[in-house]
Amino acid sequence: MPIPLTVNGNTYNYPVAGEDPNWGKEASDWALEVTNVLASVLGDGDILEDNFPIINNANVYTDISKLNFNPNVVRSALISYVIHRTFDLATQVVDFSASVHADFVNQVGAQATGTVTIVDYSLLAGATITVNGTALVEGVDWAAAVDNDTTATSLASAIDALALVGAVSALNVVTITADANGTAANSYNLLTSDAVNAPVSAATLLGGIDDVVAPAKYFTLTSANDVTSYYFWMSESPNDVDPAVVGMTGVPVVLIPSFTLSDILQTIRAAVNSTLDFNSTEDGVSLTVIAAAAGPITIVQTTNIPNSVMQPYGGEITYGATESGEIQLTQLVPVNNIFQWDFTQTAYGSGGVSLSITPTGQLQYQSTNIIGANYTGKITFAAKVLNV
Repeated sequence: MPIPLTVNGNTYNYPVAGEDPNWGKEASDWALEVTNVLASVLGDGDILEDNFPIINNANVYTDISKLNFNPNVVRSALISYVIHRTFDLATQVVDFSASVHADFVNQVGAQATGTVTIVDYSLLAGATITVNGTALVEGVDWAAAVDNDTTATSLASAIDALALVGAVSALNVVTITADANGTAANSYNLLTSDAVNAPVSAATLLGGIDDVVAPAKYFTLTSANDVTSYYFWMSESPNDVDPAVVGMTGVPVVLIPSFTLSDILQTIRAAVNSTLDFNSTEDGVSLTVIAAAAGPITIVQTTNIPNSVMQPYGGEITYGATESGEIQLTQLVPVNNIFQWDFTQTAYGSGGVSLSITPTGQLQYQSTNIIGANYTGKITFAAKVLNV
C-alpha cells in the first residue's frame, strides 16, 4: 500500500516495495516537488545563515569573508542580517581619582601632648610643675642644676614616672605625651608655678583624638558567571575590622600610613590578582579589573570607600541585537567591464555599521562605536539570490 507524502501542500502516494505497476508517475512527481522545494531552500549562489566576527571602530571597510557573491552568476540578492554586541571578558573599573588616604581606612586616634620649656634653670629653686593633678616640686622630685638642658632631663624623668603619661626631653624642652590615644587626655592639666622661667604650652594636654574601631572599608568585585563575589577590605590597624560581608569572600588589603594613592592602588591590584579570578591594572588613580574567564557579571555592588566610583561593564556573552536590517543587491550594467551594484541597506536599531560591496561581489563593513569599549561583535546573516 503506498505511503501518502505531502510536500508543499501537495500529497503524493509514494509506492512501497512490491507495489503494483503504474506507480512511476507518483514517484517522479514527488521527486520533482522535493527538488523544487530544496531549490527554494538553497539555490545556486544562496548563502545559508552564518556568523562573522566584527570589531569595534573599524575605520576602513573590512571584508565579511563569508558574505560574497560571484558577479558572473549573481544578478540580484536579498541579504538579511543581525549585528550582536558580544564580549569575552567582562570589565569593572573602580575610579579612586578623588580619594585620599583617609578614605581607605578607619580613623586612628592620637595621643594628647604638651610641653614645658626651661628658660632659666637658676631661677627655678622650689618651682612646681603639675601634670594631671600631680605636683612635682624642684629640689624634691626633680633638680634645677648645671644648665637648662640638664634641668629639662631631670624634669622629664620625674614626669615619665607618673601614671598615664610619659615624657622625654630634647635640649631644654620637655614633651609630655599621654600613654593612650583619645580625647580623655585633653583634660590632663599642665600647670607651672613660674610661667617666665618654666612656661607650659597650655593649661592641659592637647591634640588627643579617639580611635574609630569599625568594620573596615571595602569594595566588591564578582568573577565571571557570578561564581564568586569578593569584598576587598582595607586593613591598616586594629581599628579596621573585617566587615564579614555575608555571602562574599573577604580578601584583606594591608596598607601602611605612609602610602600614597598610587601605593594603595598597587597593593589593591596585587590583592585582586591574587584571587586568580581577575587580571587588574592601575594607572595611579583607577583600577581596571578584567575577569580571567569569559562569562557575564550581573552581581555588582558599589564600593563603600568615599570619593570612589565603580563602573561595571557586564551582561551576556551575546548581549543582543544592536542592529538588524536588509540589503537589496542588484547588479548594474558593467562599465568598462567593471561590475557595479545597486546597493540599498535598510537598518533598524541603534547600530552604527555601514556595509558596502566591492565590484567583485565582496560585502564589507565599517563600524563606529556600535559595540562599546572592550567589546567585540558578530554579524549573523543569510542571503537569498533572486535572479541568477
